[in-house]
Amino acid sequence: MAIPTKPKRAPQIPKAEATARFITVVIELLDEEPIAAISDQLIADTAGINRATIYRHFGSRFELLDAVVAELTRRWLSTVTEILPVPESSWGGHGGEPMRARLNPMTQKIFQLAAYLTAGGHHSESLRTSFTLISDMWISSLESLGVPPRMAQTLTFKTIGLNLARAAIVDLVDIPEETISDIEALSLVEIISHEESSAKLGW
Repeated sequence: MAIPTKPKRAPQIPKAEATARFITVVIELLDEEPIAAISDQLIADTAGINRATIYRHFGSRFELLDAVVAELTRRWLSTVTEILPVPESSWGGHGGEPMRARLNPMTQKIFQLAAYLTAGGHHSESLRTSFTLISDMWISSLESLGVPPRMAQTLTFKTIGLNLARAAIVDLVDIPEETISDIEALSLVEIISHEESSAKLGW
């Protein structure tokens, strides 16, 4: 009579590989599903890794989403650094489309995730760090274009506020793509006309 043998356990995936795979999967799923529909089980199934591994390495689904924000922020900063300085002729119109095409998908995901996490009561130091890095980069970029520090800071936090608001109300208000483009165009006009605005405001 043959002695039954225990089934061999699948080799455990190294933590670095597992966390990277989970983060990559979430970023890809954001192109297909609303954040609320991206469950821990969907993430695990798509990654081909046991769901318990998410909690072993991240602690919670929110912490995983937080890590996704950090990774998207890293990619965003890398892209911004690569394309700067931006010539004034490319701030608006068709000249700036390649730049926006590279940044917008990452920007939208970052703000959608941030709005979702904060609405769910998740306020981490990591999330604060990500947005501090983004705001500092925005301010620095505007100042490099000659925008006065006070104006650069104001425009930056206005842009962050608008992006968070857009992400928060996306399920409540149907905002046409044309309107989103108009908002972006208006922001660009404010940057271009910063000298006139600064003079009027005494900045």
